[in-house]
Amino acid sequence: MKTFNVRVLLVEPGIIDTAMAQRIGEAPAKAQSLYRQTGRFASMFVASLKNSAPPTLVAQKILDVATNGTWTLRHPVGPDAEPLLAWRKTMTDEQWIALNACDDESWYTTLERDFGFSVRPTD
Repeated sequence: MKTFNVRVLLVEPGIIDTAMAQRIGEAPAKAQSLYRQTGRFASMFVASLKNSAPPTLVAQKILDVATNGTWTLRHPVGPDAEPLLAWRKTMTDEQWIALNACDDESWYTTLERDFGFSVRPTD
């Protein structure tokens, strides 16, 4: 797109303290979901919200990259954005798929090992 003087920019927020992020940790009706990722990511969000960034940080980053003329593609935002992106880069696509297809115990153990804090549900 540079040939056409069109900038493409990716703003990649980590876990941001929004109403949506706070609701992710709320348990839905007691029915068991077939999608175990729902509970896994809910517990990860709950743990990560303790060190999250305000939404204004993302808004400021969008304004900055839209107005500063940068051609840099990726723009992580928040204290956990770069660690999460770096962690994902350590895996092949096949390893990422296998991690997300594994049993809950293996998934929680892997995240706790890699990030150094518990992401397990507290209830």
